[in-house]
Parts: sequence; C-alpha cells; structure tokens
Amino acid sequence: MTTERPIPFDGTLTYQHYRDAQRLHCSDRFAVWSVIAFGATLAVIATVLSIQAGEGPWLPLGAIGLTAFFLAMLGVREWSFRKTWKSHKLLRGRMQGALTEDGLVVESDHSSARLPWSQLHQWQASPNLLLIYQARNALNILPRELFGSDKDWAAARELAAAKLPSRRNARRWARARDVFIWFSIFGTLLLLWFAYIS
Repeated sequence: MTTERPIPFDGTLTYQHYRDAQRLHCSDRFAVWSVIAFGATLAVIATVLSIQAGEGPWLPLGAIGLTAFFLAMLGVREWSFRKTWKSHKLLRGRMQGALTEDGLVVESDHSSARLPWSQLHQWQASPNLLLIYQARNALNILPRELFGSDKDWAAARELAAAKLPSRRNARRWARARDVFIWFSIFGTLLLLWFAYIS
C-alpha cells in the first residue's frame, strides 16, 4: 500500500491501553494456556503415578502447588504492569503524530521523534492496538482511539504491514520453541519419576 497523506493520531494513553499492549507484546493468551496445560498435565500424571506407587496425596498436592506458583507469577506480572504505569509519567501524557511514507512521527509535551521505517524493527496489532517496535522490547503504543476515523485506523495498519515485518510471524518460532521446552520438562519429570519408582 502507498499513501501520500500522513495518517495522524492524537490523544492520551490509558492504563488499559498500556496493559493490553504489554499482554499483546508478551503473547499473554499463549502463556496463560501453556501454564494451565502444564499444571493440569503434571497434576494428572502425578496423581496416576502416586496411586500406582501406593504413595500418599503429597505428590498431586505438590503438582497443584506448582500450578498455583506459576499462576501467581502471572499475577505478579500484572502487578508489575500497574506499578510501571504509575511510575511512568511521560507515558501518561498526551501524544500526537503521524504515520507517513517515510516513517513514524511522534510528539509529546516533552519530546519529539522522527523514526524512519528503515530504523524500525517490527509491527504487531490487535483489533484495537497497533504496536510499532523500535527494538525487540521497545515499542510505540498506538490505540485505535487515537486515530480520527476507522479509515485512518485501517490505513495505519496497512502501512505498517507494508513497511515492517510482522512480529507475529517471528513469534510462531518462539511458540514452537516454548512447546518444545514444555514437552522436554514433561519428559524429564516422567523419566525421573519412573527411575524413582522402579
């Protein structure tokens, strides 16, 4: 897609914007379901093996405790999102700018930047957010509400897709790696347990 007209945006980020952006950045849904699947599978395996071995209930309880620990880690992450948001005064200020054929222009009360597409890293989007990455963990958050119309919002997404590689494609490899790690953990635990009871 090519557009000669700059696509403007203007407004203020909210905590919900920031939280949703961080969840999207961290692939929140996959992380949550991975943890739940890991804990549930471990609990089932532990229960069956403990019954076969004639052991007490400590093993399944331990598996449940491990699951609770991982879920607590997710809760800590949510807490860290809120704490970072409260401490980041510049992020909470008004910002305006535009996406153009040359790159991303961002201005606030305290700073301004002109970032050419060649110096930007990747893009990622949800139905209500557009993330433009300057580096792997440095991102610009552009909510849908900052754009003046649905037409501008659609044009911004199309322009980012035309100019930058999608982070979602890169994340597919990372997810495959995560699945491999989970199954490696499962296999190691099973081997250790069978070695213990044999």
